[in-house]
Amino acid sequence: MSETNIYYIENRGWFFLYHFLLFMIGGLRHIQEKKPVVYIPYMKEFLLDIDRQALEQLSGRGDKDHAGPKREGGSKFTYSTAGINYEIMNFLKDSFVFVDSLAGLPHLETIQFRVNHGEPCVLPQMGINVLPAVHVYLRDLFLSRLPPKSVVKGKYIYITRKNSDTLTGNFGIRKRQVLNETELITMLDRYKFQYVNLEEYSLAEKLDLFQTSEIIISPNSAALTFCFMTSPKTTIIELIPAFQPGQYKQEWKQEQYKEMCEAVGTPYIRFQQMTYVEDELNMKVDIPELEKTISRLL
Repeated sequence: MSETNIYYIENRGWFFLYHFLLFMIGGLRHIQEKKPVVYIPYMKEFLLDIDRQALEQLSGRGDKDHAGPKREGGSKFTYSTAGINYEIMNFLKDSFVFVDSLAGLPHLETIQFRVNHGEPCVLPQMGINVLPAVHVYLRDLFLSRLPPKSVVKGKYIYITRKNSDTLTGNFGIRKRQVLNETELITMLDRYKFQYVNLEEYSLAEKLDLFQTSEIIISPNSAALTFCFMTSPKTTIIELIPAFQPGQYKQEWKQEQYKEMCEAVGTPYIRFQQMTYVEDELNMKVDIPELEKTISRLL
């Protein structure tokens, strides 16, 4: 009689892409050796919950902690946080079968119920860090399912956060947007940067972008979670203001993308020169200083 392991994957902040990939999908490395497949019940109710919360917040019935700068006239939730999760689960279906219930698995003869608690934080006081081995595991997990690709010389990418408030997981709050982005794009155009709204890209397109770009510039963003797909031939420039005590509610160091780049050997630059920073780290970038940084790379 065959035996199949059923793992309940613990919810560790799935509505943040970094948490979903690093703490939940990254935690699968502990059960990767289970063959032939591992079935992981993943309830649709969890995936839809963040959309419900966002709509309640928009109507004034939501959690009052979700306060911050809003778009004039309000936000329309164009992008669902749950969508990318489904794409990732489908991408991994050859080894991990995510199901909405066990009722759809009548062929299983013997089931061993187990709990996968995911990947633990290494430094709980910072709240977001994991072992370097997790980044390497994710890189190998995804690259093993893709054809080999090389970095394209002269492929420069700027990832915008101008629509961050239209993603359901941000509850209509403008977060870490570049307030002088029009002027920034004018400068980046001189260096042939592509302007990218990552929410409009499929998972395959996202992975390709990080695999093949030579320079990627982005405000601090969940988009940078895909840095695990980069190589030493790519340079990441993260736009993030320096944290000042009392200035912002998140006073931890926010070094998760720096550590991810270090784990996979990707050059990383933390650009902190800003002329203005408002609530939720919406920022005005010091464009001349950023241009100097770019020029040194070319």
